[in-house]
Amino acid sequence: MEGIKQIIKLEKKKIATREFFISTLKSEDIPVEKRLHFLPSMAYFAMAFSDLNKHVLSYPCPKDKYEEAINAHSAEDSTHWPMFINDLKVLNLNTNQDLTTTLIYLWSDEVSENRKLSYTLIPFFKNQHAVLRYIAIESVEAVGNVLFKNLRNITFKLDLPIQYCNDIHLSLETGHSMATKEDVFDDVEITDEIKEFATSMIESIFEAFTLWIDELDRNLKKLIK
Repeated sequence: MEGIKQIIKLEKKKIATREFFISTLKSEDIPVEKRLHFLPSMAYFAMAFSDLNKHVLSYPCPKDKYEEAINAHSAEDSTHWPMFINDLKVLNLNTNQDLTTTLIYLWSDEVSENRKLSYTLIPFFKNQHAVLRYIAIESVEAVGNVLFKNLRNITFKLDLPIQYCNDIHLSLETGHSMATKEDVFDDVEITDEIKEFATSMIESIFEAFTLWIDELDRNLKKLIK
């Protein structure tokens, strides 16, 4: 499993170098609150992530400690969405508009990578052995750790009760699926067949997240012009 984790670590380092993280979010000439105006453009995935965990990733009837570990993780991750709603309200991004206007935006080309990300993850979460689901989760958690660490770094001085973009959320996004000292998957033997599929899966997941991060970057740049 350590070899797989090294592959994820390398992909994590690469995605951390996207312009969104190293430049746009750090634009100190733009007020922090305005740099967070990209949040509505990630609404689809932020909210769908709860359903992915509850209805796709988890096992209805876990049969062993590995499936139970997956369920424990998915149960916790499915509860993060209220923090996202909180920050939209606190940051005054909860502007009233027609339902149809909102729907048209959420399903527009402007945020298409945001939607496609969810669909990319489904086959790696559903109908897969617990080991592969675990590797998929580790990949997602790695990206989450990069994103929320960057958000924490620009918001920690804000005198606002934000949650999704601050330490409260980051403390849950450790970068690892099993946020405990003991990871039941550490001793799992990875066969050549599993490694081949897992490597391809990791690449696909990080590619989808990279497209999503770049889309967030484009949308934020439009907003801060």
